[in-house]
Amino acid sequence: MWIEVFKTGVHTDSAGNTREWTEQDLDKIVETYNNQPSDARHDAPVVIGHPVTDSPAYGWVEKLERRGNVLLAKLKDLSKEFVEWVKKGLYKKRSIALYENLLLKHIGFLGAVPPAVKGLEDSV
Repeated sequence: MWIEVFKTGVHTDSAGNTREWTEQDLDKIVETYNNQPSDARHDAPVVIGHPVTDSPAYGWVEKLERRGNVLLAKLKDLSKEFVEWVKKGLYKKRSIALYENLLLKHIGFLGAVPPAVKGLEDSV
């Protein structure tokens, strides 16, 4: 299952930091995540919101890809319960968290909280 998770443009995060994101930035995010050494791999979890402990995980990010100005994630091992919540429209929007080196930390599915990045396709 591929979903849109981020895109180029000027975005302000929840801490108030504003940054312009380019296609090159998205390529760096993809490269950093997809080319991790297997002995030190961080599998980014699919979570609800932005939990401090990244738990519980309702699934995992298998890989990333850039298509034009959009970053997509291929998800795997999604919990059936979580998939039902998304299908019901409880979590239509998404937001990503990145480590300082642009490694994907997690993908947070959002309920009523609006995402910083507007214009991504709904996940239902």
